[in-house]
Amino acid sequence: MLTIQSQYNITNAKNDTEVMTLWFDGKTVTTIRTYSYSLKQFFNFAQCQLSDVRLDNLIQFKQHLMTLNYAVASINNKLMAIKSLLSFAHKIGYLQFNVGTVVKSLKHHENITDKILMNDEIKSLIANAKNRRDALLIKLLANTGLRISEAINLRWNDIKLNKLCVFGKGGKTRYISIKEDLLNDLMTLKNKFCDYVFHSNRLTPLKRENVHTMLKTVAKKANLTDRVSAHWLRHSTASHALNNGASLHQVKELLGHGSINTTARYLHTLNGTTASDFIDF
Repeated sequence: MLTIQSQYNITNAKNDTEVMTLWFDGKTVTTIRTYSYSLKQFFNFAQCQLSDVRLDNLIQFKQHLMTLNYAVASINNKLMAIKSLLSFAHKIGYLQFNVGTVVKSLKHHENITDKILMNDEIKSLIANAKNRRDALLIKLLANTGLRISEAINLRWNDIKLNKLCVFGKGGKTRYISIKEDLLNDLMTLKNKFCDYVFHSNRLTPLKRENVHTMLKTVAKKANLTDRVSAHWLRHSTASHALNNGASLHQVKELLGHGSINTTARYLHTLNGTTASDFIDF
């Protein structure tokens, strides 16, 4: 059993597992799955418990991920998960020190332009989809900028008139307008035995890994790089909307960004009325 190491104690948690259970509270299923995998990687590498984590472990793990050729963004996301847990454990009094505060993320010189698909490329993806469901999923992602988790969890009762009620990151809800033609197309997928808009042949929700695989297969057929992902479509939505006149604030609301600075990465021109009005793939 691990003991509480600081002079104050606001929890009855006595071991790492109990602390992680508290830390996971309120997080989405997708976030829990992603963070759990990163933590499993770290603790398998470091071979220690939470109370034994030292700066050396974090630095060596970062260097280890670099030797495995992980993308900078992936490495930083894994470090962020570990640092978040350490901060939480220190905050509740489980750890005396938070060694994560001195670990720096890798500098990320990402060129988002490389991840923006042109109109013809997006239309080619849609045309090369294996079936109508996949084609409409790609079309919806491109027109709305939905995150992959938001799209696969979309239910029919989340669609009211011409708006999608989207439950996004951090438990935030936003409403996205979709064009009537796209809405009518989506309605052709409706199955009275399944609540989800996009479902498998077994009437179960699509899995994000299957969507990733589908997009890479379709991209290859469309003679595009197999690095294409749902997030590339999200990048493209933001860029095309701004280029066609949507305002920065409108695109921020459309994508559900927490900060206007995140949206500003796509900034080209400013004006317009509503972000989704500027996109039609």
